[in-house]
Amino acid sequence: MGISALGWRWLPPLGWISTTGLQVACLLSWRFILCLALAVTLLETLTFSQWLAVCRWCYLPSLLTDTLALTYRYLFELEFLLSQMQQALFLRGFRLHWQRLGAWAQLIGAFLIRTEERAQHIYLAMRLRGYGLRGQMRPTFADAAPWSWGLTGIVLLGVGVLIGWDSGWLERQLR
Repeated sequence: MGISALGWRWLPPLGWISTTGLQVACLLSWRFILCLALAVTLLETLTFSQWLAVCRWCYLPSLLTDTLALTYRYLFELEFLLSQMQQALFLRGFRLHWQRLGAWAQLIGAFLIRTEERAQHIYLAMRLRGYGLRGQMRPTFADAAPWSWGLTGIVLLGVGVLIGWDSGWLERQLR
């Protein structure tokens, strides 16, 4: 029984390939092309917010959709920062040539440092506005514990006693 009887074929650029492996490769390639066509169609026909809504409707993880949204938003920040750096370099008479790799490295390094700092500022601003607190609802005044009014009253009474004692008023009243 030869190797070709077992389903293996010789293809000159690839070597020995099984027919089953070739069928699976064709199937996976076809699925990839269809997924890519669907993604391109969705991206070209929907706005970005509609596309995020479709992703959420398809039950994609919220972390993935949030990351997509932030990446999309942050790309414009990076573009603005890069255009500022290019304008500053142009006004200083700097010209980029492929022979000057050290200058390229300095430019890329400065760009990465600035984008990392900008990303930290954006993240801190988002945290201050409540990003990431979906599962943790902040208590409102109506949701406060029922004993909080009593505890507040006891604390205020204690502060009043301390102020009265320090001023001498309470000591005079007790004599």
